[in-house]
Amino acid sequence: MNVKFFDRRLLKSFSAFVSGISVVLSLLLIFIDIPRTWKISVGIVFVIFLSIVYVGMLIRANLMSSVTLRFGNSEVRVFFGDLFDEDGLKAISFNEYFDEIVDDKVISRNSINGKYLDRLHGEELTEVQKRLSASENTRDIVEKDVARPEGKHIRYALGTVVELPNQYLATAGSKFSKDNKAGLTMSEYIAFLMHFWDEIDRVYNGRTVSIPVFGSGILRFRGGYDEVSDQELLQIILWTFKVSKIKFTYPAKLKIVVYRKKSVKYSLYKLKEIEKNGIS
Repeated sequence: MNVKFFDRRLLKSFSAFVSGISVVLSLLLIFIDIPRTWKISVGIVFVIFLSIVYVGMLIRANLMSSVTLRFGNSEVRVFFGDLFDEDGLKAISFNEYFDEIVDDKVISRNSINGKYLDRLHGEELTEVQKRLSASENTRDIVEKDVARPEGKHIRYALGTVVELPNQYLATAGSKFSKDNKAGLTMSEYIAFLMHFWDEIDRVYNGRTVSIPVFGSGILRFRGGYDEVSDQELLQIILWTFKVSKIKFTYPAKLKIVVYRKKSVKYSLYKLKEIEKNGIS
């Protein structure tokens, strides 16, 4: 249960509900006189009613599978699903070299990146490899001729976006160590997201964009952030979108697709507060 019984957000919502009910009852009692012998019974019924309402709100909060947030004119929908099922642009996180080797060493077969590459065959695979090559993608190159035992040798800035066939986007979403371990510091993760939003603003052209929770379950955080949760990553993504310059105007929207098999790690109920107060 992600939303606990005494969750402060839930208590705040319940308090607002009780305040509204209290105002209505106060107005009614101006005109209705409850017999003294009934008052205790009515009070007990009222307490039971409020208890049922609170438990109902708690259950609803824990079963929430979709939430829509608004930041200015932009609409953001967060929900449990499968990124590959979505229409419009879909962003896939690669490493900073845009590697394509799916061997559970450079790229894990269980990652979204690995699953995407495993789907490619024939002309589509050739076109993806072409667009990810240095001859085609010259933007945001940070370093050339990097000595690596496996993979490509040109490193790109975090957040760089390359357009791929069938409305997919590749983004440089992680740094790679010498032993091919994906990792970032928290400041690098935030810098990646801010550059990513700038890149999306450049390419989306009025289309809806779907993204996963970048780094969930795979990325290693250095510098004392080794225990950052998937929920916190989702909240950071929303916060950076909120402070970025990009604006999705109707009918375009941003969709954050949370892998449904990992739903127990998330509480979508907690996200509403980011609309007003940022990360909490």
